[in-house]
Amino acid sequence: MTSETFNLLIIEDDPSEQKLLKMIITESGYNTHLKFISDGEEAIDFINSFPGLETIFNRINLVLLDLNLPKINGIEILESLKRNPLLKKVPAIILTTSHNKNDVEAAYNAGASGYIRKPSTIQEYEAAINTLFNYWFGICLTS
Repeated sequence: MTSETFNLLIIEDDPSEQKLLKMIITESGYNTHLKFISDGEEAIDFINSFPGLETIFNRINLVLLDLNLPKINGIEILESLKRNPLLKKVPAIILTTSHNKNDVEAAYNAGASGYIRKPSTIQEYEAAINTLFNYWFGICLTS
């Protein structure tokens, strides 16, 4: 495991999911800075003004994105992310409850790097996040 710090942008509207993700990520063993955004409009504003004034988030290593968000949906956010020259190469992983094949296809067509259905147990959630981090922060080389 690396000593590098990874910046994660997490776009998730459910406070209980945010709390769970924070706990799992903290326990993952990776050094992370987390930026939570709770609705689609706020996410678009953040993406359009990136890097803005937040010195910790002058680089994003990974985006976790829910599809079902208030105001603007996850696909539109993903499309905006991929249009931003500073963010288009950042891996964006859909993390959602949707099992709809049309959502999966739309996500990949918009540039998603992965699509994960939210696990139903904490143990499965931990395993999914740890596998995701081991891949993106351990095995896979990114620019």
